[in-house]
Amino acid sequence: MTDHGPEPAPSYRRLPLTDGPGASPRRRRHALAASLIAGYLVAAAGAVAAHGVLAMPEWLALHLLVLGAASNAVLVYSRHFAQALLHARPGPEWPANARLAVFNLGAIAVLTGMSARLPWLAIAGAVLVVGAVLAHTASLIAMARAARLSGRLRVVAWYYVAAGTCLAVGGTLGGLLVGGAARSARWEQALRLAHAHLNLLGWLGLVVIGTLFMLWPAVLRTRMADTAPRTARRVLVITVLGLTITVTGALLTALVGQVHWLAAAGMAGYTAGVAYALVPAIREMRAKPPRSAAPVALLAGNGWLLAALAVDIVGLTLGSTTADNLLGRLLVPMLGIGVVAQILTGALTFLIPVTVGGGPVGNRRLTEVLEYAWLPRAVLGNLGTLLLALPITSGPRVLAWMLVLVGFGSFPALVIAALTASRRLAPNMTGELGAGSARWRLAGHEILAIGSVAAVLAVLALVGTGTWPGQIDNATQPTATTATSGVPVAVSLTEFTITPATITVTPGTDLVLTVRNTGHMSHDLKLNGQHSTAMLAPGQQQTVDFGTIAHDEQAWCTVPGHRQAGMTLTIRTTTTPLTAPTAGHNDPDMAGMDMNAVPPPTWRPYDPTLQSAPGGTEHDVTLRVEQTTIEVAPGVRQQVWTYNGTVPGPILHGRVGDLFTVHVINDGDMPPYLSGMSAVREDRRMQVERVWLSCLLPVMVQSAVPPAPPPGSDR
Repeated sequence: MTDHGPEPAPSYRRLPLTDGPGASPRRRRHALAASLIAGYLVAAAGAVAAHGVLAMPEWLALHLLVLGAASNAVLVYSRHFAQALLHARPGPEWPANARLAVFNLGAIAVLTGMSARLPWLAIAGAVLVVGAVLAHTASLIAMARAARLSGRLRVVAWYYVAAGTCLAVGGTLGGLLVGGAARSARWEQALRLAHAHLNLLGWLGLVVIGTLFMLWPAVLRTRMADTAPRTARRVLVITVLGLTITVTGALLTALVGQVHWLAAAGMAGYTAGVAYALVPAIREMRAKPPRSAAPVALLAGNGWLLAALAVDIVGLTLGSTTADNLLGRLLVPMLGIGVVAQILTGALTFLIPVTVGGGPVGNRRLTEVLEYAWLPRAVLGNLGTLLLALPITSGPRVLAWMLVLVGFGSFPALVIAALTASRRLAPNMTGELGAGSARWRLAGHEILAIGSVAAVLAVLALVGTGTWPGQIDNATQPTATTATSGVPVAVSLTEFTITPATITVTPGTDLVLTVRNTGHMSHDLKLNGQHSTAMLAPGQQQTVDFGTIAHDEQAWCTVPGHRQAGMTLTIRTTTTPLTAPTAGHNDPDMAGMDMNAVPPPTWRPYDPTLQSAPGGTEHDVTLRVEQTTIEVAPGVRQQVWTYNGTVPGPILHGRVGDLFTVHVINDGDMPPYLSGMSAVREDRRMQVERVWLSCLLPVMVQSAVPPAPPPGSDR
């Protein structure tokens, strides 16, 4: 019998996931990756807290969470799990580190470009992000093809490949949106729907679904269901097919509106796949119910995912516009916080001790740190998420954000505390690395993690304080203006600002706005759910009468996400005329006004009857302007301008072709405003003339000039 000698060792790495006690390059890399993720979470919480400082806090917080924290976790742990499930031989680390560096550089460019309103920078960042993810996906494909002794759940690696493909397409669509490639509101809406579905339900959703087949029994510390591998293979086909149909239908709605049914059908298929994926999880949960932080967070996150998918199906069934509006209102609370943030914290609660703990003792100590007060945090965070998903007013909404910050925003601090504890458990970590080159590599990882977080925080500070180079200088932009009844006020819409930001009017003013879209995306302007412009493409303009303003109002752009990004216009009312105050003059106290009071018997209303026009064709009129305090309502006195002792001024009645010579005598101490108003049919054009009056002040006089008036006609 021939002795062939010992068999060669198989080319796979052994489980468990850690290298045991002591230091290792891989353990240190996972610690630095956790630091990077925690840094993005801190920045996201900071963006929420700085709601009144940053221009687009909710958009920024969502993308710091999704593009920053969650995407970094996907890049790091998808490679980690793929190596474990495929039993792949660990290769050199520098390609993965380079991809991570390029990705974070692109993510920071996207966040900076959108916050500072630099579209070219955001587009460049999107290119880097897509390139890094494509390289990551290619490495996973090569790893899967080279695997020879892969495990039962090797299909999970293909979940990661499909997710990377979704991000590549979704990120490209995001770049097109920023660049203004969508030249119509319908195309912009279609691209936005496809972008959100691919990035949230594709890039992150597929990773979550696939990883849970392996992670769920691990966090429960129970045996995986025998049907899990077969279910995982089927669910991959169902979810990818459903998402493809949804995205295709969403894009086709730009051409044929009725295709929204196709998108709804695709999302129903995706939801069925998610529900089917939970069947093995339910069996495992029945064997050992969840009683700790990680499984409870994963369970709650999947509950929010099913709820969000149900709402999405309803919206797509009702139409793409309804789906777009629902997505804009529920994207941050349900998908961003309820799903992404909660599942991310649950997964990290289990993975950080496993990959960084360095053995049973370290694992247990780090778990204790990360699970500190986990039940109250889970209750508060989910309660806040529920409140944010409901149509509540601003007061309870602030309370809801506070609950979310306490519940989920405290997790990054626990991560930092756990990583600090891991250093104490391995004080000789750096010394045990051995070769100097290894130390340099680990120093590079640390620079990447710390540098990325520092860059994000620096950008937040620069944008929040308005000192970012090239950012619109608010000091040079008109932030407030006053409006006169019936006189159009110019308003410009751009990404993501409305100029002016505030318009001040007196109660009863007929507010007319000339709204122009000067941005690269479609925008509109709606006043408290009532009057609104049409959806304006870039360069379009519309003049709209927003009606009589009686109290403070707010107008905003109705495109989902734009209002949260800062596209709001405040209309503020004042109880006094819009003039500069004189010395010693204060606003009247309206608190004691009797709304049921009746005027005195001597009071006579202003006679609105139009008297007959005087004879002749030339009329000489003198207007004496005075600043007088008069009673404008029973018991209410205000300082006003009077013209010949009355408010409003006298009516100048003549015939077409008559000449009026108006002499203005200013007996006040301020320049007066004189406006001639006239009634005219819509088929007659209006002309504005600038004249000089005897008080040497330019005054705008508005008159009606018909095309061909008949001689002697009454005006």
